[in-house]
Amino acid sequence: MSIKESLEKAFQNYNDLTEILNYAQGEAIRNPNFGKIFLSNKVKGDKRDIIKEHFDLLKQKITELCILDMIAAFEHKIFTRVDNAHGEIEGIVEKEYKKRSKILKNSSSKENKPTPFYIAASSFIKNGEDIRSLSGIKGLLKDKLPEDLSEELSNIIEYRNWLSHGKRNEVGKNSCLTIGDIHEVLNDIFDRTGNKIPEPSASEEEI
Repeated sequence: MSIKESLEKAFQNYNDLTEILNYAQGEAIRNPNFGKIFLSNKVKGDKRDIIKEHFDLLKQKITELCILDMIAAFEHKIFTRVDNAHGEIEGIVEKEYKKRSKILKNSSSKENKPTPFYIAASSFIKNGEDIRSLSGIKGLLKDKLPEDLSEELSNIIEYRNWLSHGKRNEVGKNSCLTIGDIHEVLNDIFDRTGNKIPEPSASEEEI
């Protein structure tokens, strides 16, 4: 399954589950017997408000779980791409740098550049393990993303950390981004790390 299909599947799951909850909420209001599943017999006050509050909490939980599912799908695909790129780049650097060293060794031309540390050329490449987090991806793409997209990625990282660690502000923060916003941002970033140069956004064209 492609990244777009994985992200779309997570987004569709959210839409489907939300529709089911909307139907169940309406049915709980219309049908007293069905509503008893969610209400205590001792409930006082407007039962509609209590049912709405109950389903609002369920919808929020589903939103959070689907967002985590979407981010997990993104991570799975983006880190596979990181591994592939790291291996290719490391091989090219080692091969080309050492090739230049051999040319220099066999040439008397003063125009050839020296190749210090040629025996350890690949060691200068960032270790793939250093990039195995969303923060690592953000650091890798530093200054390569439009400012607004970079800020949204930071927002998503903070929100994911916040959700994953018990909604503690010490390890993240809540977000005003919708699940639709997150779906769009992750798709955009994945496109930008592919084989093709992406079309510039409106904000990039103004620069």
